[in-house]
Parts: sequence; C-alpha cells; structure tokens
Amino acid sequence: SSRFTDEHEIYRLLAAHEASGAYLVSARGMWHGGIHITEAGPGQSLDLDAGLRCMADGYLIAYRANRTYPVSEAASPDGRASIRAPYSTGFALVRHTMEFPKGTVLTFYSLYMHLMSDEDYAHFPHREKPAYWSRQWQVTPFARDQPALGRNGQVADPGQRGLRVRASPSAYSHVLGILPQGAAVTAGKMEQGWGQIRDLHGAQLYPPNAGGFVSPATAIGGWIHLGEENGGPLVSEILPDTAFDRVVVTAASCRADDAQGAGIPVRAGELIGHLGRYDSLGGGPVGTRIAHIEVFCDDGIRPFIEQGRAWMRDHSAHAEAWRELGLPAEPTMLRVGASTTLLKRNGDTFIPGADARSRKVDVVRLYSLADLARDRDRRFTEKEVDARYGRKADWWRVEGVDERGQPIEGWVREPEHPGGRVTREFAQKWTDFLCLEDAHDPAHSAFAAIEAWVDYASNADVADPASRTKLSPLMLKVYDALFTRGDGRQAVNELCALSKHYPWLMQVASRLIVKHESEWANPAKWKQLFVELEKQTGKRAQFEEEQKRIDRLAWWEEVRAALPGFPGAEVFH
Repeated sequence: SSRFTDEHEIYRLLAAHEASGAYLVSARGMWHGGIHITEAGPGQSLDLDAGLRCMADGYLIAYRANRTYPVSEAASPDGRASIRAPYSTGFALVRHTMEFPKGTVLTFYSLYMHLMSDEDYAHFPHREKPAYWSRQWQVTPFARDQPALGRNGQVADPGQRGLRVRASPSAYSHVLGILPQGAAVTAGKMEQGWGQIRDLHGAQLYPPNAGGFVSPATAIGGWIHLGEENGGPLVSEILPDTAFDRVVVTAASCRADDAQGAGIPVRAGELIGHLGRYDSLGGGPVGTRIAHIEVFCDDGIRPFIEQGRAWMRDHSAHAEAWRELGLPAEPTMLRVGASTTLLKRNGDTFIPGADARSRKVDVVRLYSLADLARDRDRRFTEKEVDARYGRKADWWRVEGVDERGQPIEGWVREPEHPGGRVTREFAQKWTDFLCLEDAHDPAHSAFAAIEAWVDYASNADVADPASRTKLSPLMLKVYDALFTRGDGRQAVNELCALSKHYPWLMQVASRLIVKHESEWANPAKWKQLFVELEKQTGKRAQFEEEQKRIDRLAWWEEVRAALPGFPGAEVFH
C-alpha cells in the first residue's frame, strides 16, 4: 500500500467511486456535513483492515460502541418480503487544538460515525478492536508469577500467584507489582502484545518482593503482557455490557488547558475503528459497510482565522518572527489562480502553444510544494539566477480543468508566471478559505422550504424545481461560491452532483467552512420531512423506521450535557 501525498488524489478517488455522502449536499438534496467512505466504493482502493485512523493528535472525549448492530425492519417497496437492515450507531469523537500565532488557540473536533460492532469483529479476526473501548483483561490461572525473595530472604505465600505489572512494555522492565489471578483491569493503550493499565477496578497487588508493600495506585500506567505462558493465555478479554450501546463520555471538560479532564490521549494515525454496517431501508445493497467522517468547530473559527491572517500581514516577511514560533519562514504551498494559462514545455523553454485558450485553468488549484518536489518529472529549475528574486526560478507541472470541465495539464513558473497568477502561500494565511453562515432549512434540506424539497425529490410537475431561487440563503451562498457562471436553473442538480460531475470543484468546496445544525442533534427535526412526504405517498412504515434510526443515531445532547464547554449544535463544518 502507499500513502496519499496529494489531496487531489483523495478527490479523484471519491469522485470516481463514492456514490453517497459528498461534502455539503447529498445526492438527494440534503445537507451533509462530512464525507462517506464505503467498502464497495473508495474502500476498494484503501487498506480497510488497517481501519479508520485519527487525523491529528488529540483526546477522545466520547464514543459509542455497538455490541451488535441495531436492525431496522420494514416492508419492502415492492410489498413482498420485509427488509431487515442492520445499521451502526457507533461513533468516536476526538477533540483537537491548533495554535497560531502563539496564544491563539482553536479547538476543533473530528467525528467518525458508523463504526464496526463488537459482534462483527468476529467475522474479521485479524482486525484489531479500538484501544479506547472499555475492555477489561482478567488474569487467568496460566499467569503464575510470584513475588521474588524478600530483603531478608522471605519466601512468598504459595497462593500469591498472578501477572507481573511492569514499568514499560518489556519483559526486562522494572516490576511494579503482581496482579492476582482472577483480577480484572482496564487496559488502554496497546503496544506489541502489551497493555497499559488504566483502571484496577478495586484490584489489589502482591508486592514485587515477599514481605514488602505496594500501593494499588502504583499499577496505573504500568504494563501487562497479553500473550501466553505455561500452556495458555495470561489474560482473557472481558467486554462488560456497560461498555456498549450507550454514549460514553471519557472527558470532564472541553477546555484546552484542562489536562486532567481532557479525555483519552490519541495520536495522529492511531486506530479509531473500522467501517460498520449501514444497510439501506430502501432495498439497496445488503451488507453495506460505511464510515461517515467530518470535522467541526464552534464560532471560534472566525477570530482564529482573522488573527492568523493579521499576524501574516504584519510578520510573515520577517524570518526572526517565524523562528520565535519554531516554524519555517518559507511558504509551503503553490497556488495556481483561476484563468492561469498552463504552458507547454519544449526542452528548456515554455510556450503557450496554439491552443492557449483551452489551456487556461478554470478554478484555483493548490499544491503542497514538498509533494510536487518529490516527483522529479514535475519540476524544472532554470539554470540562471533570476536577479529580481535572488534565486533560480522553478517551473512546476500541474493539472487543472478548462472552462468546459475538460482535464488539462501544463507548466507554470514560480515566480512571475507569464500566463497568470502563480504564488507561493503559507498555510497559516488560510488562502481561499471562506466561512459561510445564514438561515437554512430546519429539516436539513438544501432548500428554503421543505415543500420545495418534496417537489424536487418526487419529480413534481412544478416550474424550475432545481433553481437557485429554491435554495435556502445559506445554500445559495454555497452555490454561488462554487458555480460562478450560468443562470442557476439547475443549481440543486449541480450541487447534488458536485463530486460526480464537477470533481475539480471539490477542492474549492473543501475550503468552505459552513455553519449548520449538526446531523447528530435534534432528531425531531426530521419528523417534518416525513410528514410532508406522506402527504404525497400516504403513511409508510419505512418512514417510521427511518425516524427510529435517526433517534438512535443522535448523540449530541448527551455529550453536551456531560461535557462543559462542548458547543451547541450549530457549528462550522
């Protein structure tokens, strides 16, 4: 397997293979605050056994794990056999912070929904369960470690048998104490066959040496071996029922400076879970596995960006200011502005070519300079120093689309590209990012009124059902940020098909930071949608089952009630 090095690779993968759950608007005209990854879609090109990985360092503050998947049951659309559709309500919620400039901190959250159930892991024995699950390890009779001889030669009681707790995950590490046979402890972090003790659940310890004393608290943070000795496993796994099918809040506060109540530490790249079942009630594919991933934050995003941009205006040209922050003083990104002409290479020269107009990019393209530089075929450095800039200019081979949406590629010079605006940018400048907020449909459609969504979804015979005039004020801002030409009569269709027919706009969409009520709060909001649908379709058991699903998927208010500082449901995505 290989790692992603370019965000455009991710957009291409989603556009080519993911039929559900694009960012901002779903294929059915509903608000959607994250992205989906399905097993049958992008999952074919991803390492699904390795699972979902945490996207940044942070603290896991809440989760819910299913022992078994809940099941929705409803009559099939054709009136024959009933549908039994398992679905995962499992999730993990991680709190992160970023700081720029010094003293200016943003708290944000990453969410991973529809995670695999405990029962489902039995079908994939080589997949590791998440370390944060409240699993307990019970010391078995195969664990026969005993206290060593005491200082005065005392011999331990023969009944003092159990499992050594060590200071680090190594058989040569210092022994902190011995867990008695039958004791059950919670282990958090796992490392190469060792588990780090998080909770003793009242268990006592035998001392490392006969006749000594050891406090039970000594074992917290210590490590136990999870392997086999003496012909059998040293520990057996216990997953208590209390760990499943409920929201577990692991933190006491959302304050960035509250290390004590922060939650369970998790590093970038650590396992969060695996794709879980989410079968459709509409008679779709059976055995659908999916993950929903999103990132959100509270209103602090606006001042955070503004203060970062203000620092950039005043200090970015001064290398010493960057040194004080411990950051490189060179820009890290290459921005190719809209309407820039990509040139053709002819040896060491670059020319517009006869088709210069068709080689003009229609939307902004942004690249990591480090990733571009890794591919020697994408870089050409001029032989002479450009006296105006005191360095040799670089040419970069980039891709784009023309105004018809056709893929094009060519070369741009940095600095001073002759065919348009090409610049080096600092990530801290938040170039092209835009915060959007306005009124939106409380029933979560992209429309100003739920009746307009019903007309659109049911192909009603009404005038211009997909027109931009039907969009909510918020989604109108989204549409106008993405689609800058045309009369807007197919605005909804364009938004719904963004990833399929306009994948080159996915990077633009990823820079839109949109305030909207979360999908995972206030489940009652969907009732209005079903009421309006039933005015056309009549009473349907499927809608009732969908509402039950929505009720069980929600978690926001439970987390907020237990966690001071967690934002209200209107957040920036």
